[in-house]
Amino acid sequence: MINTRQKRAHGFTLIELLVVIAIIAILIGLLLPAVQKVREAAARTKCTNSLKQVGLAVANYESAYGYYPAAYYCNNFYATDPPVLYGKAPQTSPDIGRQYSIWTGLLPYLEQQNLYNAMSSLSGQFTDPSNQYVYTNASTASDPTKSPGSQKLSLLICPSEPFDMNYTYKTYQFIGVSYCPVQGTQDTYYKYVTYPYDGVFYPNSRTRVAGVTDGLSNTIYFAERSYTDPGNPTTQNAIRTNSVGWSWCTYASTQDLLLSSENPINSQTCVKGAPYCDDRYSTIGSNHTGGANTLFGDGSVHFLTLTSTGQLQTLQALTTRAGPTNGTTNPQEVSPQY
Repeated sequence: MINTRQKRAHGFTLIELLVVIAIIAILIGLLLPAVQKVREAAARTKCTNSLKQVGLAVANYESAYGYYPAAYYCNNFYATDPPVLYGKAPQTSPDIGRQYSIWTGLLPYLEQQNLYNAMSSLSGQFTDPSNQYVYTNASTASDPTKSPGSQKLSLLICPSEPFDMNYTYKTYQFIGVSYCPVQGTQDTYYKYVTYPYDGVFYPNSRTRVAGVTDGLSNTIYFAERSYTDPGNPTTQNAIRTNSVGWSWCTYASTQDLLLSSENPINSQTCVKGAPYCDDRYSTIGSNHTGGANTLFGDGSVHFLTLTSTGQLQTLQALTTRAGPTNGTTNPQEVSPQY
């Protein structure tokens, strides 16, 4: 007998399909945070390794010269901060008349000797005040021989930084940097900067190892800086538009090149210069969750979570070179600074 009934085609019903889609969505939702954590851990590791290389470069510089590099070398021709303007942080031989940043001085120790040579040649060994930043010509930014100061140094950029680090100002092309030397406890913004400085690095400084009496393993030398401030869009926009000076090759102002422990890590304090938050410029911070990477004088890198005001005293103790009251009485400068 022939069965005339048609066989029903096998397949997914709409409900079954929706269930499968829902399960996949749940799995993706569970996996995404894990993927993000892995990505963030990789970014933190890269920052750690970058800071370790910076520490090695600083140590090699100190071995070659007998003192640490200055935060920047500058006379009062371009300087905006009062200590340089009024002769409180004078230049000393052999750097009299020369103007360049700490990163420029460290280039030979970061396997960038060719960039250093090109910058020196274009600027008359960094002594030509009539051609400030001649080595950052925007029209030739892609040519490292003509615009060596416009080259991106991946070692100095944290992968967690969400913004493009290119800045054009007038005829110059600058590249941002994610790591900066730490000046000490004072605000680094030029309107408020005070002296004497109590950290290792400051304008025209020449600090010896013996001058860090707090101990190299107890003193922060470099730290991360963040270009983001999600809690204050006005500040974040100001940082993005006014931080041209946050380039690895700029010099002349403390807020561009130096960090401090005036505020806790990742602080969004806005007391000075509101709504632009001048006090935000010198804050140690990062886009990593809960803290920032810091390089200590012994070359070790630590992720510090000193983000509250209650922890500020500890952070400040870690950023001075010789306790809370060093300044003029510190005998370990190569030459008197004040």
